[in-house]
Amino acid sequence: MALALLWICVPSASAVTFETHFVGGAAPANSTGGGSLTEIVNAAARIWESAYSDPLVVRLYYGWAQVGDAGNHTLQQSDFFDREISGMILFDNSGAVQFYLDPTPDSNEEYRRRTEEYQDLGGGPVNVARLFSSPTNEAAGRVDLLSIALHEIGHALGLSSANARFLSQSAGGVLIVSSSPGTIIPLASNNSGVVPHFDPQEVLYGSVMSGTNGDERRIPSQLDVLANAQVSGFTIAAMDPWQASLGTLPKTRVLAGARAGNPGFRTRPGNRAAVHSVSTASAAPRLSRASQ
Repeated sequence: MALALLWICVPSASAVTFETHFVGGAAPANSTGGGSLTEIVNAAARIWESAYSDPLVVRLYYGWAQVGDAGNHTLQQSDFFDREISGMILFDNSGAVQFYLDPTPDSNEEYRRRTEEYQDLGGGPVNVARLFSSPTNEAAGRVDLLSIALHEIGHALGLSSANARFLSQSAGGVLIVSSSPGTIIPLASNNSGVVPHFDPQEVLYGSVMSGTNGDERRIPSQLDVLANAQVSGFTIAAMDPWQASLGTLPKTRVLAGARAGNPGFRTRPGNRAAVHSVSTASAAPRLSRASQ
């Protein structure tokens, strides 16, 4: 794709690194899957680590608590460049959200369909969604905890209303992506103003930083990677960090992709207002906007 010429991939020897620390709490009794919060958070961290080559270490504290939303991110400390270097993510264990805790979060075999969406946001087609759907067995009808963790870590990487860099760049309700000339990312808003999520009325369905629903898994798209690179001044190492992260797994881990058929790839023309609507079997709420 022509857009790929705008980035130069660099080796991952020096990269954004998360130091994860579990702070306690128990999974909600109505969760399914039997997976570990620690393994899921570490899998999400590995994916985002693969996206950027900058030598930044982020201490990430995480655990279970009754927070009222699926996930809640809090910025604790920033460095000299206003990039987060310490933060807290709490996942709700009240039972209000019915989670799927994947025991193999590095693979996506529970989801039978993969879709990629491309959209022209002013600078040429860019991948805006990598979406797994049609879940089976214990994943069906549930909110995928890996997707929640990826979203909340995305806030820690820059898209946060507590982040001074985000506030300075988003005042106009958009992010202007300097590494992709012409690409403008529309942001969501509420009564308090601009919030650190992509506008779901403007960006096609399925990006990590728009939120998530039940019966699906979202992994970072090119747009997700571009947005945090723009806010935090990161150097992009991989535009498909999930694929890049597979090389960082223990060699004993068995990986598998979606079991049914090939991924579906769809490109939408340059109408920024076009929205791809996807029906889901779950009425689960969208992600927390706790970083606002």
